[in-house]
Amino acid sequence: ANCSAPITKALDVGILIHTVQTTIHSEDEMKAFGAALAGHFVGGECIQLIGDVGAGKTTLVKGIGQGLGIDEPI
Repeated sequence: ANCSAPITKALDVGILIHTVQTTIHSEDEMKAFGAALAGHFVGGECIQLIGDVGAGKTTLVKGIGQGLGIDEPI
């Protein structure tokens, strides 16, 4: 996965936004990216995933779950 530097923006209401743009070439890469992303979570995050059907949102969430040690099906 090729990832550009994250863009961070703080809103007036105290919300921090990170935007990451990356290119994923396979389902396994998407899961690995999700697992790596989960390693940066500290708790209380709210994540908005936007994309067409089949874009990989569910696969990303499965990777995040693996990264968080969730054993239940996602």
